[in-house]
Amino acid sequence: MKLFGDLYNENYVQAQLNKFHNRKLNHWAPRIAKVFDLVSQLDLRGSGEQVLDLGTSIGTYAYEFAVRGYNVTGIDLDEKSISIARKIAEGDGKNINYIVGDVSDRSNFKDNEFDLIYAGDIIEHLENDLLLKTMSNCFSWLKPGGFFVFHTVPTKYDLIFHKSFLWICLVPFCLLPDRLFKKFTGILYRVLNLGLKIFTGKSWQDREKQSVHCNLQTKESLFDILIREGFKVKSIELAIIEERFRQEFKMFLFGRREYFQKDIFGVAVREDEPEKCI
Repeated sequence: MKLFGDLYNENYVQAQLNKFHNRKLNHWAPRIAKVFDLVSQLDLRGSGEQVLDLGTSIGTYAYEFAVRGYNVTGIDLDEKSISIARKIAEGDGKNINYIVGDVSDRSNFKDNEFDLIYAGDIIEHLENDLLLKTMSNCFSWLKPGGFFVFHTVPTKYDLIFHKSFLWICLVPFCLLPDRLFKKFTGILYRVLNLGLKIFTGKSWQDREKQSVHCNLQTKESLFDILIREGFKVKSIELAIIEERFRQEFKMFLFGRREYFQKDIFGVAVREDEPEKCI
């Protein structure tokens, strides 16, 4: 298993910083627009609420929340990223509280501390045990009635539809109901993993677990995790936000297929008297 420092090295941090500086022109622009469109629909005053940016990295979303008047805390495990985030905030006169910490550690914050927690570009980076702990923490850190806003990209079947030509194998099934199409997609994915395991000793899922995107989700899997941790799911939306992945022919064949989508956006809420699923 690769270590944190090997995956989130100086090159990774520099890439995030470059994306921040170009965020109005690059693929971050539609993501940011979508997230704040979701936030604008929530029952928030827009000023003074306590917001936590989970896995903040160099602080892109923490900065965007601060610009909009929220009281923002950002947390990340990487000291170098937090150092850069602090310099950006100080240079632009933004009062953002940045913390170096492990999001799976409950002791980082008090219970009932935040009105909104944003989890963008982090769900897919956490191994499953850490993800479950983090979701549980978020539920506790939110005030009753507080919102958990999330975005994860890519999704589980990204390899088939967007990283290879394996999608061609599914063309004969593209007219089937989505329920059956999903079954055939799952079969293809399992066959791929088995074949790679037999011939190379390492399945695709094994390879993913050693990458930064180690835990890709589906709409169903993410919904189940949220419900298990006691959240009420207000919305889950599937999309392909980046125009470069919206190739005309593939959109014609698979555009309405759930497993073809790259992005999962959504909002969950901590209700006043939650009942956690066991």
